[in-house]
Amino acid sequence: MKERPSAVPPSAPASSGPPPMLMTLADVAHELRCSQRQIWRLLSSGKMYRADVSFGGLRGRRWRRDPFEAWVRANCPRTEAWRVL
Repeated sequence: MKERPSAVPPSAPASSGPPPMLMTLADVAHELRCSQRQIWRLLSSGKMYRADVSFGGLRGRRWRRDPFEAWVRANCPRTEAWRVL
């Protein structure tokens, strides 16, 4: 009997290297422990700053890790307050 592939891909092995410099929407959602949909809600309401890098289209948005971590350390201020900092 042929075994069916799992719907969930196996987890990638943990790397011992540094984390990637650019974060995807999924990475940001994982770091904030919320859904990707919640990230979109935060973005549209101005409670989160927009992605730093865009490669075109919605799927090409990336956040730089250092500013993202600084934003989290600053207690996730609203967009207008974050621009002032």
